[in-house]
Amino acid sequence: MDCDSGYTRTGGGLYLGLCEPCQCNRHSSECDPETGTCKNCQHNTEGDMCEKCAPGFYGDARGGSPTSCQPCPCPLTESPNQFSPVCELSSDGQVTCTACPAGHTGRRCESCIQGYTGNPLRPGDYCKIGPVGPDCNCDSRGTVPNTQCDPNNLQCTCKSYVRGLRCSSCKDGYFYLDQSNQQGCLACWCNGLTNQCSSSSYYRDELRPQLGSDGSHNFALTNRRLSNTITDGFELDVTRREVKFARLDSVQKERESLYFSLPPKFRGNKVESYGGYLRFTLETHGAQDAGGTFRDVDIEIITSGQRERMYHLFNPAVKMYEDNLYEILLRESTFQLSDGSTPTREAFLRILSDIEAILIRATYHSITSYTSLRDLRMDTASPGYQPGRCLMAEELNCQDNTEGERCERCATGYYGDSTTGTPNDCRPCPCPLTVPSNQFSRSCYLESDGLVTCDRCPPGYIGRKCERCDTDRGYTGNPTEVGGRCQRDEVLKPVVTVNPTELEDTVGQTIVFQCNVQGPGPFNVIWSRIDGQGLPNRAQVGPRYSLTIRDVQETDAGRYVCTATNVHGSNRQYVNLIVLGSKQQPIRVYIEPPKERSVDQGHSVRFVCVAQGEMQSNYILSWSKVGGLMPNKAIDQNGVLVIPNVRPEDGGTYECTGSDMFNMDTDRATLVVSAQQVQPTVRIEPTFQTVNEFETAEFRCVTTGRPAPTVEWRRGTGTMNPSAVISGGVLRIPAALRSDEAQYFCKASNVAGTTEVRTILYNKSNP
Repeated sequence: MDCDSGYTRTGGGLYLGLCEPCQCNRHSSECDPETGTCKNCQHNTEGDMCEKCAPGFYGDARGGSPTSCQPCPCPLTESPNQFSPVCELSSDGQVTCTACPAGHTGRRCESCIQGYTGNPLRPGDYCKIGPVGPDCNCDSRGTVPNTQCDPNNLQCTCKSYVRGLRCSSCKDGYFYLDQSNQQGCLACWCNGLTNQCSSSSYYRDELRPQLGSDGSHNFALTNRRLSNTITDGFELDVTRREVKFARLDSVQKERESLYFSLPPKFRGNKVESYGGYLRFTLETHGAQDAGGTFRDVDIEIITSGQRERMYHLFNPAVKMYEDNLYEILLRESTFQLSDGSTPTREAFLRILSDIEAILIRATYHSITSYTSLRDLRMDTASPGYQPGRCLMAEELNCQDNTEGERCERCATGYYGDSTTGTPNDCRPCPCPLTVPSNQFSRSCYLESDGLVTCDRCPPGYIGRKCERCDTDRGYTGNPTEVGGRCQRDEVLKPVVTVNPTELEDTVGQTIVFQCNVQGPGPFNVIWSRIDGQGLPNRAQVGPRYSLTIRDVQETDAGRYVCTATNVHGSNRQYVNLIVLGSKQQPIRVYIEPPKERSVDQGHSVRFVCVAQGEMQSNYILSWSKVGGLMPNKAIDQNGVLVIPNVRPEDGGTYECTGSDMFNMDTDRATLVVSAQQVQPTVRIEPTFQTVNEFETAEFRCVTTGRPAPTVEWRRGTGTMNPSAVISGGVLRIPAALRSDEAQYFCKASNVAGTTEVRTILYNKSNP
């Protein structure tokens, strides 16, 4: 039996050993289920247990904090003034840069040796020999920026993952030498089979859907849960390479998002598409006199079994009734995971290697009439060489800040139109400055007003060009000044200390934890449990922020946190309470009252299921309908069940199931849907009407009732004019004759009853 994700097998237990959580110093939740080797180390860490800081960072990764590893200040922390690719924390608590380039000296490479001039502390400056340095032909892709080679041995200063006299090749275990990569090369990703790789001679190719003249296409329409799939109803235009669904309003449920699911050739292992583009043109139409547009995920890539998914939001957003041309870069910086975070390169490649579905949104309006997808293609890589194809390795030779198979687009960090063919087609993104130290967004685009918009400003930066600090969130600084940045003043944040950090006592005793807070007040201090449960009703927080729990019980055992906040930010510290004799409690679930809900038809209902227990292991909450299928529109997320626009068939008993590694528990709730049948009411506008012969006569029948009534028109005596048109409750006679003068009746009917009202049409031509 295999261990679940986030666990690894140990030597304990009777037979196969025990599955215990990955030991990754809180920098990863993934590890090899057999060896325990950690995967996808975060927070600038590396090693089998994420126990070391990555090159270019220093600190003690074993501390387990996201800030345990800080950038090397050699002497500045960012390119082009981070001259040493490695550093270490010395015994005196100070940082020492251990690979200062030629001409630089000092503990942090902050000074120039005799014979060199410059100021390494000034962004963009460095130590150099006179106006012209030695000619070593250093490869700019792998050389630390703003450095010269050693005049004695002509050795260039290589980035962390680069080697060679001229820094022109990647170290073992790395590939793809790239000037924009601060560490020079990418780490190999071979799905865990090996760490040896090299740049290939594959060429860029394209995947395109096969649209047959017989109507075959292999597209489908589905929702994000892949629970409702429609394969018929598509229209093809083979000459335009277009697939269209023209009756979306007949299958769309209210504001439900439906998606084009791409054909099977776009699924499976698509690692070869990494770094390429997904391109297509989208056109969508909706009702102009009703409903409205709404936001949702625009592209989603889902793995087998829906274990993982990542999404992309269009920028700019789709414009209705227009052609929208999109080119989506298939790299981690372009997508987000379900929790909103940016995937690591390893996570992105893992998802690309096991694709169950690629979804492109088809409904952008609550009443969408039709949407078409045209000229769809996705880059891939094919081995060998074919005439007219550019090798992938040759992409590195694109000049003037361009990239692509034919250098047809501006590289990341630049904007413009590279197809003009001049050296100045692609200009650096001014976000807000173009120097690397103050280019805070790595991508930008030219808006329709002719101005640049930076679209990936980091937290703390606001404005069209990331030119202002978000003072509302406590950020200060001047990003428009070289070397300036937006940062929170960590010194002004509260300093929190707790005492004791761990307390062990028996049932029935009184325990006290002290929380001391220092710094500029006022403070907002809160004690809470990290498992999300509320404090015991026997707990009391004192005026000096102490936490007292009287008559302590086994259920009180666990970790507590004291969080202090002021206008500059917040800090927290944790304590651990051990209650002697406490045992692992089995999981228990309950549904928050009321468990029996009576809801009118058309309204929404929400049930909340909560798990109780010590929660020392992962647990899962899921909903199901007893004796039937869950409604397709139901939303089940983290124990919360929401059913919008309920119908009578949605009524019944719903069961919440909670399970962990050891136990399972259930609780049930009942939903009753009240139809509230109401007999129709009817009025006719206008009440009566007089027209000349051959003029248009029109009556509108206005009704109410539940359910919505059906409407019928009839003439009192005689035959209805054959040119009369009845639509949407409106009776219209385009050219009324003398013989049309008569009584007319509008009847509205539903299951609650029938109501009929009379009107009269007069013709002035009649005596």
